[in-house]
Amino acid sequence: MTAGYTHSCGVRTDGAITCWGDNYSGQCDVPPPPSIVGWCNLQWPPTTSSAVSTPTELIYSRVWVSGVTPGDGQGAGVSAELGYGPAGTSPLHDLSWQWTAATYNLSVDGPSPGDLANDEYMASITPTASGSFDYAYRFSTDGGANWLYCDLNGATSWAEYDPAQAGVLTVP
Repeated sequence: MTAGYTHSCGVRTDGAITCWGDNYSGQCDVPPPPSIVGWCNLQWPPTTSSAVSTPTELIYSRVWVSGVTPGDGQGAGVSAELGYGPAGTSPLHDLSWQWTAATYNLSVDGPSPGDLANDEYMASITPTASGSFDYAYRFSTDGGANWLYCDLNGATSWAEYDPAQAGVLTVP
């Protein structure tokens, strides 16, 4: 659009924004923004152990994205990863955390019985060293540009992640 001219915009039924105006030929279509992860949590187990180079048991997490995850089947466009890092650290600030893609497991009820509002994901960790580590999940709906990090208490914003509520991995 050109500065100095009056333009109007409207939202189409598919969610895209169409703009038009004086002395402006054509339209600019802006795609709707991606859905935002509304809630996620580290579901189970709260603690696990494994030997070096041996995968842990499966670790589960759940996610809710408005208009995406409700209903049976995997919500489109959701990326899920399980990660682990040094005990007591936050994956938001410690870049040494290691991440692996998680896979969709099933749809599960949210706040109402039978609503299948949440999607459950699963993955395992294959530790590369001995020690005590924290683990958590993260979810994205924009190809990994933004993540919501999940602990055992659940999260609705990035500020809610608490290292004290992370899963604990012990590697003898």
